[in-house]
Amino acid sequence: MPATILGALLSQLAGGAALLVVSGFVLLIVGQRIIDPISDDSLRAGTACRRNRPLLVTAAAGVGLFTGLLANGGGFLLVPMYLLRFGMEMAEGAGTRLLVIAALSIPTTAAHRALGDVDLVKGCG
Repeated sequence: MPATILGALLSQLAGGAALLVVSGFVLLIVGQRIIDPISDDSLRAGTACRRNRPLLVTAAAGVGLFTGLLANGGGFLLVPMYLLRFGMEMAEGAGTRLLVIAALSIPTTAAHRALGDVDLVKGCG
């Protein structure tokens, strides 16, 4: 969660155009990686990675940073990370993603609201 706040603060330095390019680049990498088949060896290695607590915390902080930086829920990063890096099955990864997004959305929204990026009055239109 602290990384989401840091990401939100960093978003003020990057600007909208740069963040759109970063988002597109990340989506291309993630999309390509998901298209590639996952081997049984990769799944076994992913299960071992889940037991590596420093790696798990570092990966979670990285996703939190990108979540705050790009002002999104992080699901497009979480599911591939769970499937490809930590060897989760799709249902397990999707369910875990929902819980994590719920937790990350609160500090991300609060930070962007405090920075003036969220206008609750204006709405759509």
